[in-house]
Amino acid sequence: MKPLWTRLGDWIDSWTGRIRATVRKPSLSTAEAEKVVDRLVRMGYLKFVPETQHADVRLQLVETATKSYLDSEWNDDCVAADLRSYPADNEDLAEGQVGATILLMRPALEKEYVKLDSVVDDFGRDEYAVVINGQRHLIYESQAVASTNIWSIALRRFMEIVNGLLEQAGSAERLYGLYGGNDGRVILLTPEMRDYIESLGDVFDSGWMPYPESQVETPQG
Repeated sequence: MKPLWTRLGDWIDSWTGRIRATVRKPSLSTAEAEKVVDRLVRMGYLKFVPETQHADVRLQLVETATKSYLDSEWNDDCVAADLRSYPADNEDLAEGQVGATILLMRPALEKEYVKLDSVVDDFGRDEYAVVINGQRHLIYESQAVASTNIWSIALRRFMEIVNGLLEQAGSAERLYGLYGGNDGRVILLTPEMRDYIESLGDVFDSGWMPYPESQVETPQG
């Protein structure tokens, strides 16, 4: 499955309040894309992928880099072959899928020494929480949030929880957002990788650029 993300004009996500101009920039040539991908590979981009699959996944990354974003083929669960990007439909997260999404990330997270002995979505009428290894992580209380903001709240809490687990495990990886709303995804990157990708912003669609949890707008008070 190939993502249908590359688009012209303005991309507006009314649920998160994020507005990004996605104006098409000149694409990378194949040779230029190879240099970008190979630098990321040297930073460890393919460390979650079995070595026998490195060449194939690298080619997938190069191909997408020439189309102004970076990704690899998705499986039936929309998990990328590089095990770095994952589905994060903000509506699904808000409706009880945070824990289920964390479980999709389990192979990569466990390689970063994040223990996931049990992950349970406790989706109730009054509140929604995720229980990880017996520890309860509140996503939201139903009466405390406005329905128009609940998607962004769930996305931010999801990212905060995963980043907290990674930090506790001593990992340099962090979770960043891609797009938003029903098109939302997340991607695992080290800050070094993210800074490098950001430095190449003119050759990637601005709507694709990974953003940190601090840029997910949530209601105040």
